[in-house]
Amino acid sequence: MGAPEGKEETRKEPEREREGKETFQMLGQQTKRGQHKRQILLCLAGLTPQIVTETLYVLIVEKGERVDEIRVITTLIGEDKIRSMLLDPKEGRFHAFCRDFGIDSGTIKFDRSCIHILEGPEGRLEDIRNEAENEHVANQICEIVRKLTEDSDTRLHASVAGGRKTMSVYLTAAMQLFGRADDRLSHVLVSEKFETHPHFFYKPPEARNLEIKDRLTGKVDQVSTEEAEIHLAEIPFIRLRGLLDLKDEFGETRPDYGAFVERAQKNLEFQERAYELVIVPSTYTISMGSRKARLTPREFLIYVLFASFRAGGGAKGGGITLDAIGQNDLEVIFRYITAVREGKFPAGGEGSLPLADAIDEAQPRGLDPAECTSFPGFEFLETLFEEIETQHKNRKDAENVKETFAQVISKIRRKIEQARLPQRCAIVNQAGKGESALYAIDIEPERIVHAGGEAD
Repeated sequence: MGAPEGKEETRKEPEREREGKETFQMLGQQTKRGQHKRQILLCLAGLTPQIVTETLYVLIVEKGERVDEIRVITTLIGEDKIRSMLLDPKEGRFHAFCRDFGIDSGTIKFDRSCIHILEGPEGRLEDIRNEAENEHVANQICEIVRKLTEDSDTRLHASVAGGRKTMSVYLTAAMQLFGRADDRLSHVLVSEKFETHPHFFYKPPEARNLEIKDRLTGKVDQVSTEEAEIHLAEIPFIRLRGLLDLKDEFGETRPDYGAFVERAQKNLEFQERAYELVIVPSTYTISMGSRKARLTPREFLIYVLFASFRAGGGAKGGGITLDAIGQNDLEVIFRYITAVREGKFPAGGEGSLPLADAIDEAQPRGLDPAECTSFPGFEFLETLFEEIETQHKNRKDAENVKETFAQVISKIRRKIEQARLPQRCAIVNQAGKGESALYAIDIEPERIVHAGGEAD
């Protein structure tokens, strides 16, 4: 155990301090050679600015990385804490950190100009208390990250530790919107004894003792900083920057966070619409892009049935109740599938054809529905035809019909999820409940196509 806080043990240059100096010297040489982008650390801070130096410790001392600039997003109260606890030339722990590890504090830009104080509708915020202030905070964090990522010669490391939880959420969202390929997002983790200690800012090169008071017993004990563990947990995040034309998208106006999210969502939907939903009877598969789901004959017939409703437009395209599906609807799809499977409709080849057109052309060449029992996988149609015919007179048959469709729709949905196809490909309840529920596939009609191929 070392000496109590404020009474450090005197040793020759400790190994950790020596390593820190060597790391700093090496990084300084790399900076001079211009081999690296300018490294910016962006932190959130509330009443505990220790987050900044703890993150700095892991990056520089533990990982041997370079930090050229530190930016902190905080409130008015947090700014006062940062200035007194970190930036004070004599007592500030940022300067102490630099001294401890042989770093010239002038090589890391961190001063009052690097502190972003959050503002609300009525000025600088001491805390985030209501919806209006929350909205202002979202916009400011969004704008700070956007500006920091404008320069292609910088690399941003954002830490979500510290500050209000909403601040962490908005910083994560902003990094998703504007983060580049080499930008990073992380959270600092400190061992329990030290994470809330007012005098712990980083693991010093020379161990010190800190007093810790047990909350339950009130007993005061001492613990050495040598026992402290600080880890940086990197957070993977989805980068949506490519969906935003940051130069031309909004003209001269400065958009808010909500506008950026809305535009990214619209552009995502636009890209999704670039893919066609491909129906392949020869293999009983449905696909979009490089992803495909293989269905059973029963599942495929019912899926194509709903796809045909959507592709053909009209009233059924907007959704249909399960008891409104007629025997003729099923017969048309059966004839279409059998025509393709038996090689009587090769249209499509390696290309594709609108599904509605393919069905119109193929179904006259298919098998008569009366032959369903002789075509593998479609024997179930005989019973289903009978139940559909009598469902309006026989309550049990009506329940069986609905249960058959509901079970198959559920199985199809699971296979679509397993294949990681967009959820819009699934047959879903679009409106209503119970017997009034309308089922449909939410894909634009012109994007639903037939593709040929060899039957398996």
